[in-house]
Amino acid sequence: MVKRRLSADEMTRSLTEFFGSGIEKQRASIGDEDERMVVSVHSDTTVPLKLSTAKPQCRSIGSWEKALGISGWTSNYRSVDNLLTYLKTRKSGSEATRKSYCSILCRFCARFNVDPDSLAKMPKSRIEQMIETVIKELREKDRSLKYIKTVVEVLKTFFRVNGGNELKVCPPSIPPRYAKRREYIPTPGEALRMAEAASSLRDKAMILLMAFSGLRVSTLLALRYKDIKDELEQGIENLRIKVYPDMKKVVPNACKGNIRYYTFTIRQATETLKLYLEERKRIFGGIGEDEPLFNTNYNQIEREARRMKPVDANTVRRIVKRVARAAGLKRWREVAPHSLRKTFQSFLRNQPETLRLDIRDQEFLFGHILEGSMDTYYDWGKVEELRKKFSRMIPDPGEVASRIKQKVIPLEEIEKYLQDGWIVKLALPDGRVIVEREF
Repeated sequence: MVKRRLSADEMTRSLTEFFGSGIEKQRASIGDEDERMVVSVHSDTTVPLKLSTAKPQCRSIGSWEKALGISGWTSNYRSVDNLLTYLKTRKSGSEATRKSYCSILCRFCARFNVDPDSLAKMPKSRIEQMIETVIKELREKDRSLKYIKTVVEVLKTFFRVNGGNELKVCPPSIPPRYAKRREYIPTPGEALRMAEAASSLRDKAMILLMAFSGLRVSTLLALRYKDIKDELEQGIENLRIKVYPDMKKVVPNACKGNIRYYTFTIRQATETLKLYLEERKRIFGGIGEDEPLFNTNYNQIEREARRMKPVDANTVRRIVKRVARAAGLKRWREVAPHSLRKTFQSFLRNQPETLRLDIRDQEFLFGHILEGSMDTYYDWGKVEELRKKFSRMIPDPGEVASRIKQKVIPLEEIEKYLQDGWIVKLALPDGRVIVEREF
């Protein structure tokens, strides 16, 4: 990118468009002595800049990029360029992180009507005062404490990478188990009911993949037909779904932390996927390898465009609430797509003891990094061995648990019970034995 000095008129027009319409001298709301700030876009020219409390226009796609002079991972603002370089080389280089950091920075600049380069040059005490003002405003608006913490961390990072000392600003403390919104996590049995209540094969397949494969919504939307094509055509019952960094080219959040892993589908999900894809082929006359696995049904766009456009995250949220309500869940309003990922955790951990996966296998299928040296020594290359273990698990472990009976018997009767199909669970100190059997 070729960087050039902008004239005062060009800077005024740019800032008028993105940071407010009245660029003129006015006392700052954060301090009487701060009557004017300097606007600089790699230039020594200065213009007075009004500090405005007008609502920032940095939320829509691309607006924050234009406002901050961003093209890819570079910016016309030196301070923003420093931030982007840090995110790309010292962090994960995630597109989602780039968007999150820059959109927050853009809104902060818009809130005080100051450009990023001038912000980076301001005294530390003034920056801290501005951030405290924003924290107060966000608390008054009842914004999530987690969001407020993110805002503070973004601004501290921006100031630090531009040569500033560490800011002494602390976000509000977050209590244990804090949640801004109430959430209801469906049981595996309820998730199966939700899938049955879906109005289409597409919606049913998405519910089953989120609840019984643990896929995040962003990963679900990034899936392409080629990701499951080979195993589907081979007739494999529990399909392996790989999660890999290149998915982020489709959806920025698709592979969180660039962590490679894979998970599997339960039999019901595989069968539903087959029926859904056969339906797609009948409607469109075929399906290309690079087509999204779950495409939009929005009929206001052309047929061919519809084939290549994946369903969006907001649509998935509406589908989840609709099927939760149709399935009779009393707290259906509190069910979100991420709730189904927690259903997957319940599915893994509540299996009967004889079928339950090792905790390391569970964490791997969940897409987590194992603690300490366990991750280094975990052998995730034995795909078929893990697939076999997964295939034995029961979609609704709670339903099976209700059919299991236990008895405490004398040791001399154990042979009789073993012949009748009972299994020894525990030997008691007094010589008796606990046995159980599924009825």
